[in-house]
Amino acid sequence: LLDTGDVSTVELADDGELIVFNRQLSSAQPELWSINTDGSGERRLIDAAQFATMRTEIPAPDGVGIYQMGWIPGTHTLAFNTGVFYNAGLYINVADDLWTLNVDTGELLNLLPRGAGGEFLYSPDGTQIAIMTPDSLSLINADGSNRRDSVLESFEAIGFGEYYAFPQVMWSNDSRALWLVVNAAENPYAQHDGAVTVWSLDSQTLKTQE
Repeated sequence: LLDTGDVSTVELADDGELIVFNRQLSSAQPELWSINTDGSGERRLIDAAQFATMRTEIPAPDGVGIYQMGWIPGTHTLAFNTGVFYNAGLYINVADDLWTLNVDTGELLNLLPRGAGGEFLYSPDGTQIAIMTPDSLSLINADGSNRRDSVLESFEAIGFGEYYAFPQVMWSNDSRALWLVVNAAENPYAQHDGAVTVWSLDSQTLKTQE
């Protein structure tokens, strides 16, 4: 579909008709683009200047762009959070907001302001969002309402300076439960015995079980 040499972080919509992707036009100046899977309709969705307006609290970054993104299930609406980029790498600690972009209409919404978000995972039915921070898991409805803070706190993400290794979160197919897989090793990237703790969480009753 493209041979520009600057494409990264590609996401295919559930219906297989639309792709969104980052383009790294310079060392730390990302842009968000989309293209139809038949090769038509290539267009820029968010440029570097618009990204720069999304985070102004940190002085003099080299660029602002998407840290994590994914389609809201069954839609052409993309969810993403933002990170601050420097030529030396990504400063991940600021990936704490949540935006949605309807790629068909261009509607951009700041669902969670800076400080209220984190790593996110939509339920398969698209009605709930799990929000992961370094020390807790929270739930919100897909429209940002009914926030249930710290429904699970029995873990701590492993920090590596400016980076974190988060536990793995998975939704059940019926969107009623989540599983959190916590690595027992101090360094999950090093060789270890594979020991993990698995927590289950009922998203309706908020009951947990180890």
